[in-house]
Amino acid sequence: MIRDAIRITEDLPAARRTDQTTAIINPRRGLSNPSGMGRFVPAWVWVALLATGMAGCQSKPDKVTQWLGLNVQLVRPTAESVNGAASRGPDRERTFGFLDELGARLVRDAVMDWSVVQPAAGASYDFTLIDDIVTRAQVNEVDILAVCERFPAWASGGRVPAREHAPAFSAFVREFVERYDGDGKKDLPKLRVPITAYEFIRQPEDIAPAEYAYWLKVFYTSVKEAHPDAIVACGGLKSPGLKMFDAPGGDYHLYLEKLLAQPELQGDDYPYFDVVSFHNFPMAYPGRREFDEALTYLRTAMSRHRLSLPIWLTAFGFDSGAREEATQAENLVKWSVRAKALGIERAYVCCLEDDRRPGEIGIGTNIGLIRHTPRGDGPTRKPAFHAFSTLLRQLDTHPKVNLRGEGSYMLTGEGEPVFVVWRVETYDRRDTLIPGWWRITLLSGRTMTRQGTEMKLTSSPMFVQKAQSPFLQ
Repeated sequence: MIRDAIRITEDLPAARRTDQTTAIINPRRGLSNPSGMGRFVPAWVWVALLATGMAGCQSKPDKVTQWLGLNVQLVRPTAESVNGAASRGPDRERTFGFLDELGARLVRDAVMDWSVVQPAAGASYDFTLIDDIVTRAQVNEVDILAVCERFPAWASGGRVPAREHAPAFSAFVREFVERYDGDGKKDLPKLRVPITAYEFIRQPEDIAPAEYAYWLKVFYTSVKEAHPDAIVACGGLKSPGLKMFDAPGGDYHLYLEKLLAQPELQGDDYPYFDVVSFHNFPMAYPGRREFDEALTYLRTAMSRHRLSLPIWLTAFGFDSGAREEATQAENLVKWSVRAKALGIERAYVCCLEDDRRPGEIGIGTNIGLIRHTPRGDGPTRKPAFHAFSTLLRQLDTHPKVNLRGEGSYMLTGEGEPVFVVWRVETYDRRDTLIPGWWRITLLSGRTMTRQGTEMKLTSSPMFVQKAQSPFLQ
């Protein structure tokens, strides 16, 4: 009976599948649903169904690729940059040590810094700093999403260059891309891991859409002249489709549709970017489901212009403050798998290290995986650091993510599926896994083999996979 139910369910369209399965399961379990959200099935039910119906059915993916990355700060504003005063550069060796420990292979950073490469008008390009970063990155097979958003003071027109410097900017972009594209022409010596993705200015909403469109087109055209297969993302939109509760003024949430309507972007390569990227910090939208409104807005705005482009979530996270580090770790895992299940192709956690300055408050100040103590006695790994590492290691072999119910996701790839499960307090349901042997991995990375009835479900996600009894091994 259960196998037949699974077979019927798997053949249903995705939009109907969960409702039908709920109808099959509820009479057997007598589940109540005080929230009225009948389309979701408890995590333990999905684990039961899927463990029974999909055992032995998984095959290796054609290509295991990492889709979850991390924002870092390898290049900081210099005295010559219009975007910031001079500051001490980060310890790049330490940063790459953390990335290697985490197993992170996708990073996002503003390494495409014109003010660093050409601080004086007419000066020769100096790629020394960028060369060092790219060389260190390829040792660990790190793939960089290069953000271009800092410009030398001599070329400044605000957040973008002055238009009379468009030829100089275009020349810089072509030279930068050519040096790191891996095509064998004018490349950094011994380059093995090329830069293949670029983003133009984070959170461009304070730039007039016509002006941003002009420079986006210049940027896109210059990148493609040097590397036709490179990916160009529009600047990460700070809050598409929905205003943040603490920023009720303005119409920044409608920026994409205004940008797409600009005459500057018309032409053979409309809209002059390959990927839509956005930022989302769910605590800025209390009472809302993570990422839903943003995705609906982005897809609707694109469809009006007959576009269907990939969507990347280029910054998301949770500010742990001083007392919510465990919650930060839990949310990082929950939001990551949700983002992928909703169709977001790449997601970048914000960020590697906390960046709180004296007297500073607000989102982003304690949002990193690494904390710095007030005494300045060195960085300390937060629970989110270990949770992120644990998730990446699961995704290395099981990169595909499917939503199976509230508090239940299935990761597939090599061998048996892995389930990410946690307890959602709104539901009246069992608080343990179903009977049987399971290989269980906690967010800390600790792994054990246990009977399902011994493991209580809590708000903290855990990774579970069918296992053989330890007595038979």
